[in-house]
Amino acid sequence: LKAVHEAAAERPPRRRYWAGLVTCDCLIWVVLATGILMAPVVLAAVYLQELRAAPSGVILSAGLGVPIGAAQSVTHQSLADVPGIPDGVLRRVRSCAFAHRGAAHRLRVASLVKGPG
Repeated sequence: LKAVHEAAAERPPRRRYWAGLVTCDCLIWVVLATGILMAPVVLAAVYLQELRAAPSGVILSAGLGVPIGAAQSVTHQSLADVPGIPDGVLRRVRSCAFAHRGAAHRLRVASLVKGPG
């Protein structure tokens, strides 16, 4: 019995192959890699939130209502409504599009002249 006990005592301890992998340096690299891979996901979630456009052309955050950007505003008006449109709005007109006899026409506004009436 003594010989069996001595043989068991001389047997080397079981070696754990993963013991050398989990070190402080390894954990730091895992955290850094995770942060680098997750940063684009977090930024995309922040910037791809729901948006809405104000009539002035300002792009607002739907949740907070803060301005995020600006763009050109496009509105469609009937030709019959043009005489009643305020002068300030008419000065901002850049182009005009209409259809006549099945053909689409688009004209760029070069100048605006106010006539009588």
